[in-house]
Amino acid sequence: MKYFSKILLTALLIVLNSCSSDDDQTTTNPTEPTDDNFVPQFEMFINGQLSGYSFSQAYKTENTITFRNYSEEILSFQKTGQFGFCYINMSTGTPTITSVFKSFRGFSANYFNFNLDFIDEVNKKVKGTFSGYLYADPLNINSEKKFVSGSFFTKYEDVIPAVTQLGNKAKINGNDWASSNQYFSRETNNYNQVTQHDLSTDPYKIMIKYDLGTIAEGTYNFTNSNVSNKVQLAKFETQTTTFFDYNCSGTLTITDKSGSIISGFYSFTAIHPTSGESITVTDGVFKLIYRPF
Repeated sequence: MKYFSKILLTALLIVLNSCSSDDDQTTTNPTEPTDDNFVPQFEMFINGQLSGYSFSQAYKTENTITFRNYSEEILSFQKTGQFGFCYINMSTGTPTITSVFKSFRGFSANYFNFNLDFIDEVNKKVKGTFSGYLYADPLNINSEKKFVSGSFFTKYEDVIPAVTQLGNKAKINGNDWASSNQYFSRETNNYNQVTQHDLSTDPYKIMIKYDLGTIAEGTYNFTNSNVSNKVQLAKFETQTTTFFDYNCSGTLTITDKSGSIISGFYSFTAIHPTSGESITVTDGVFKLIYRPF
């Protein structure tokens, strides 16, 4: 009887251990994706052909996410889904064959489709798609162009910028407006006369015009006749595919001028010189950094 009891106990322990082993296997699925085996995905088609274009790193700096291909920024957008720009360098190596193409700067939502599927700020993942034309001259809709399309699903790194809270935002006729792309220009006959052009995805552009030699902390009351130290509104017209400048008058207040960093606020009224349309721009707040160009 004792021998039989030992056999029964041994068999029972074998069954229990087998059940326990099965239970352990069902609670862990070895094929379930984890951060350890997550593979970043990025693909781009140029004129319908799959290109070898890829990104080396993706960064989130405050509200802006930027993809880089080594030293070049190739895609930028806001975490709200607002498109910034797209850029490719085909590196043709031949002066007569265009290498660089950029998304159109005016009314970009009319010429480039960008969709942010989701952003996971806890696990630092972002997914989206894009498509549209890129131009040899981003201010000339008739310049040579390439059609690009693609998608991405990748992780990004959070980066603390050297200068925080750069940007430009305002209310245009009471509606929120914020810059997601920018470029600089200067007067050909005066090196110090600089304009920062801030663009959104809509038709409007806000230009902060300043004189590097005279701009200082304080308030500037300006009219349309002022050359610099003022703010101006322009609107992109699809019929002419160009920006049309409004006559603007108002107030620009510089709250900080520290080296190449300028910040402040503004408000002004913009009048269309032919139609007489009036646009009110209020609650303007900006912070910019001058970079020699």
